[in-house]
Amino acid sequence: MNLRRLALIEGLTLLILIGVAVPLKYAVHWPLGVRIIGPMHGLAFLVYCWGLIQSDLPTSQRWRCFLGAFLPGAVFSSRFRP
Repeated sequence: MNLRRLALIEGLTLLILIGVAVPLKYAVHWPLGVRIIGPMHGLAFLVYCWGLIQSDLPTSQRWRCFLGAFLPGAVFSSRFRP
């Protein structure tokens, strides 16, 4: 799969987890969202990291893309996108 697509999927799952599932867990005491979206985001993150390892990007750009995965919304910026 395309690395850019993997980055967008990883970033989208992070934003859904932080922006929707976690507030629902604490605001209305509905933890099911975190139990569903959390593992989906974890898998998306691992697949994205594996894609970075397998990519032919220069090492400095790989690190920038990897660090961008920890900042919510950073993968949507051209600076952190592969």
